[in-house]
Amino acid sequence: MRVNLATQVLSETVSNIMMAYSSSETQETATFLLMMDKFFDCCNSRPEMSGQKRKPFLAPYTSVNDSRFNFLKETFLNYLANWKASIDERKGNFTKDDKSKMFLSSQTYQGLRLTVYSLEDVVKFLLNHGFEYVLTSKFSQDPLEEHFGRHRQSARRSANPSLQTLGVQENKFRIQRTVATSITPKGNTRGSKRPKEGITVTTSPLKRRKKSSY
Repeated sequence: MRVNLATQVLSETVSNIMMAYSSSETQETATFLLMMDKFFDCCNSRPEMSGQKRKPFLAPYTSVNDSRFNFLKETFLNYLANWKASIDERKGNFTKDDKSKMFLSSQTYQGLRLTVYSLEDVVKFLLNHGFEYVLTSKFSQDPLEEHFGRHRQSARRSANPSLQTLGVQENKFRIQRTVATSITPKGNTRGSKRPKEGITVTTSPLKRRKKSSY
């Protein structure tokens, strides 16, 4: 799964196009896309760049009373809760499995709720302990995903590696980090393409070795 491609679909741009050119039957889908776009923005606040237009929800968090907290809890989560309640109360000959397909998976729903409340707690904690601003785009589990993704890639078809296998792979990764100038991961992580610190690549010729006399 590529997260960056998902965010391009669940975006304000697609929502606006659907609202402008699609039929009334797609309005709820457009609303869902807009909600997810704002949710993603709240989770990816970035530094302000001069000369560039920016969406208001991408601004850094500077106050514990930021209006985005109210949007996340009162608007976004209530939107999902009302959606779920309307399905639970829907009349008709629908099985439990049928209704589950009309809403997000339970894991996704609980994950969104957990993310909202955790995000608010972490941002407010940092602001109350001396941080001038908080950039939520820096909250990332990419290093963990990248690391264990390399383990899965190295294991090939082995879905249940032993402790010894993990130890061998860890040693291999340690050697690679020592030798490689940069490691660009594959998958849905951003990764870092910066050269490894302490290594300078140069095209200058090597010093000639003095011939030793025997």
